Amino acid sequence: MSVSEVEFIEDSIEPDDFVLQWLLPSERWHRVDGPAIIARRYGAYGESYFQNGQQHSDDGPAVFEFHPNLERLKLSWYRHGEHHRSDGPAVIEYDFNGTAIVVEWWVDGRQIKRVERPSDTAPSDTV
Repeated sequence: MSVSEVEFIEDSIEPDDFVLQWLLPSERWHRVDGPAIIARRYGAYGESYFQNGQQHSDDGPAVFEFHPNLERLKLSWYRHGEHHRSDGPAVIEYDFNGTAIVVEWWVDGRQIKRVERPSDTAPSDTV
């Protein structure tokens, strides 16, 4: 797939808000060299990685969401449109201070375990 087949769209909502999207001619989100959606709304910021219309990343989270203070809000790992991570939790939600408050383990789109308010002292990026 050549770069010329991907359309770049910028959409302003409010003065400081924006949405940047990379779309295939079929109007599916797609980008291999970065996030296919980059957005800021009401001060919160996010990036989503897509390939051929499916949330997907081979080397880290496919979805990054940040609070207005730029602390992490949520990280989600996807493989071919399904939650998946074999080396840790596939979903981690954080409070306003960056502490993990919800942790979910998923494999091939099936939830294995969910923990709210994890109490262990593991670093927040490995919870």
